Amino acid sequence: MRVAIVGAVPPELAPLEETLSADGNWERQTEQVYVHKERELAVYTALVGVGKVNSAYRIAEILQSFGPELVVNIGYAGGMLDEAAHGDIVIGNDYSQVDFVSLLQQDTPRAIPGASPYVIPEGFILQVEQASRSLGFVHYKGRIATGDFFLNDSRKKAEIIQAFSPVAFDMESAAIAHVCAKKGVAFVAVRTISDLADDDAHISVKETKDIIEERPVRVVLQALYEHAPALVQQA
Repeated sequence: MRVAIVGAVPPELAPLEETLSADGNWERQTEQVYVHKERELAVYTALVGVGKVNSAYRIAEILQSFGPELVVNIGYAGGMLDEAAHGDIVIGNDYSQVDFVSLLQQDTPRAIPGASPYVIPEGFILQVEQASRSLGFVHYKGRIATGDFFLNDSRKKAEIIQAFSPVAFDMESAAIAHVCAKKGVAFVAVRTISDLADDDAHISVKETKDIIEERPVRVVLQALYEHAPALVQQA
C-alpha cells in the first residue's frame, strides 16, 4: 500500500517525519520514503507549499513519481462550525474551491468545468474517525472549503458558510483533491483546527502553544497501522 502524506509548511509535516524516524518498525529507504515491511506500507512524506497552485503542481509530481494509492493532506485548518474548538480534528469527504467562479456557471459555485468526481476513500475515513475517537479527539467530517487566502474575516467566513456549508477552511485541500480526482487517486484531508477563521484568526495562530499539529499525524498513522492489511487486500 503506497500512501503519500503531505503538508503545506514544515511545522505540519515535522511530527510525521519525527515519528517515522523514531519508530524502529519503519525503514527509511530514501529521503522521503519510509517502509513498514510487516504492515506492507510505503509512506511518502512531502511538503507541497502554501496555496492552490503550489500544492496542485507538487502533488502532480508526486502522483507521477511515487504512484500512491492514497493521498492524505495533514496540517492546520480554520474551523467553520460554531461548536468547533482549537485542536479539534476535521476530516474532508468533499471539497470546494471558494474563489473559483466560472463565467458560464455563476449559479453553481461548487462546479468546475471538466473536473472529475473526487475519489473519496469512505472506508479509510471510517478508520480515521475510529482513531480520532480512540485518541480522545473531537472530530468533524464534511466539506472543506479552500481558497488562496488566509481567512481571518468574520464577514467573509459567514459568506462562505452560506454558500458552501463547510466544516473547515484551508488553502490547499480542494486543489489537491482536484488533481487526485483527475488521476483517479483516493484523497482525504485530515487537519486540526488552529483558529476559527474569524477576525481574531491571526492572533489565535500566533498564540498557539499546544502541539496540535501532532494530532492529525497520530490519527492517520493509527488508522493505517490498524487497518493496513485490509487496505492491502482491497488494493
